[in-house]
Amino acid sequence: GAFGSTGNYRADVCITHPVAPPANDDCSGSVLLTSGTACTNTAATLFYATSSSGTIPAGCSVSGTVYEVWFRFAATSTTQIVRLSNLGSGLAGASTYVQMFSSSTGLCGGTLTSLGCSAASSSLTVNSLTVGTTYYIRVFVSSNPVGISSAAYAFNICVLQSGGNDACANAIELFSGTTCSAVAGTLQGATYTAPTVAFSCGNTSSADVWYRFEAKTTNPTITF
Repeated sequence: GAFGSTGNYRADVCITHPVAPPANDDCSGSVLLTSGTACTNTAATLFYATSSSGTIPAGCSVSGTVYEVWFRFAATSTTQIVRLSNLGSGLAGASTYVQMFSSSTGLCGGTLTSLGCSAASSSLTVNSLTVGTTYYIRVFVSSNPVGISSAAYAFNICVLQSGGNDACANAIELFSGTTCSAVAGTLQGATYTAPTVAFSCGNTSSADVWYRFEAKTTNPTITF
């Protein structure tokens, strides 16, 4: 104690964290998603997510510290589509990504191998998967997700099996830009959609998949 005294100069000291990280902040706490032919959204957040320890394969050529949450699903098709939507304001304008991994053991403790990565503004499509195998999804952002609000770092996530955008109602959203940002797709497992109006091309037996976008100009170019 100061001045040779102890009783009058004692204090307790502690450090607290204002908000707990999400429960799926680490791979071991990954949230289970169910793959289906239609999108069933799961609400999630990156608010106060931390950076995982250990060796995680780099994603989307992003270097430095990233902040992440984890999900897992059992493949129901050899082609799976991961879709993020309703990105909060803290994510929509940031470097936010979604990445899929396989595991050498089927568990987080195994060696993780990156199978694909995409900006969160686009859907991630991964082919050549094994039906019934568990795969892991990492959603991450390159800026520390603190200090705004939980809503700012909220998002929805779903997993679609091959042909998930087989119907117009489940069309995958594309985002128009000044440069082309390609989104992988597949016609595997697709079926024909009977039109409510006459199609101006194709025929009455063509399998199809569907996409949607918000026009930014009166003459957008669609590149296949």
